[in-house]
Amino acid sequence: MLGQHPNLYDLPDMNLLAREYPTNLLDEPATLPLDGLLRSVGQLYGGEQTLESMEMARRWLYQRLSKQTRDIYLELCRKIDPLRMVDSSAAYTNPKQPETLHRIGAGFPKAYYIHLVRHPRTQCQAWMKDPRSVSELHALKSYAHDTNQPVIDPQFDWQHRNRMILNFLDGIPTDRWIRLRGEDVISNPRDHLEEICRWLKIPWNESVYEAMLATENSVYSSAGPYGAKWGRNPEFLRSPALRQRYGHRTSKLDGALPWRTDGAGLTGETIELARQFGYE
Repeated sequence: MLGQHPNLYDLPDMNLLAREYPTNLLDEPATLPLDGLLRSVGQLYGGEQTLESMEMARRWLYQRLSKQTRDIYLELCRKIDPLRMVDSSAAYTNPKQPETLHRIGAGFPKAYYIHLVRHPRTQCQAWMKDPRSVSELHALKSYAHDTNQPVIDPQFDWQHRNRMILNFLDGIPTDRWIRLRGEDVISNPRDHLEEICRWLKIPWNESVYEAMLATENSVYSSAGPYGAKWGRNPEFLRSPALRQRYGHRTSKLDGALPWRTDGAGLTGETIELARQFGYE
């Protein structure tokens, strides 16, 4: 939605800033896929997302292997100037790489941050439905150890990511970050999108609002070509039109978890953190 604002530029998950040098990214294609980066470069420099433009994007990246990813990112920023980039790469909050956020904060001292939270129960259920997320949870060892054998439990990854974000935001001026609950944005997009636009000091009117609702109009709202198919959540790519949920009710914090077979619920630490975000 943000990327459809006429003053902003919609990006897929580039993952570019997840490492300091692009060579590090190329070493981890399974955990840091570059589909979003290749699609962005193909679109920005070739005007299309085809097999040919993806090959051009790979050459573009290889020509910059000696540069820091920050410098490559700034080059992309200059390419879309005067628009401002919207980057939602989840790889930046990998709990095993806490230095990533601090490197971004130091490299982009004027950046604005939206801490978008989701109820731990519904967020974790979504992760467990996505095979790629399940593989990442295994890699991050997001396990419960209160059973005979460790079992995967995504609530620990939810905890670690949000704690890491809170620690990072402690060092960011309060006028450069806000926190929003995803459920609130979906159930009342008008008020929350207006809030974001006012905060960013960018235009807000009815035509802007209608444009922001048209998420299917993004040039990155469908699957890319072979070799760079993703870059976004597959569920979004299959159905990119916004589905508003008026009066949406959030899940409860109590009760057994559907991904656990032992009847366990959310831990006290998860519940405490969720209540800090306004969940009950």
